[in-house]
Amino acid sequence: MSSKVIDYDAFRGEQTQEAPKIIVGGEEYTLATSIPASVILDAVRLKKEYGDDIELSTMVIDSMGVSLFGEVQWRSMLAKNQISIMELPNLIRVAVGAYFDDPKALSQILPTMPFSSLS
Repeated sequence: MSSKVIDYDAFRGEQTQEAPKIIVGGEEYTLATSIPASVILDAVRLKKEYGDDIELSTMVIDSMGVSLFGEVQWRSMLAKNQISIMELPNLIRVAVGAYFDDPKALSQILPTMPFSSLS
């Protein structure tokens, strides 16, 4: 019996997709090349749990931000631009929207994203 090895790393490397960028405070920030699965899976889980009235906690927003921007860039962007706690859901929504050409597709994933609490 022969063993077959499939190199998923090589497959990923062959995928040519330009990373979206977002400008905040006049500075350009590069997002992950493709939307991280964790962001979509979190959104789907929340939508299933709460319906279209998703209320995001700071922990969920922070997790999504780190997934989208990387921890160092996310923390730096928030600090440099003094992003308010109430702005965070919109910042995440804009960042996620950078991956979609069709606004309807985005609204099906993240229909609303109000801020809920400091938990």
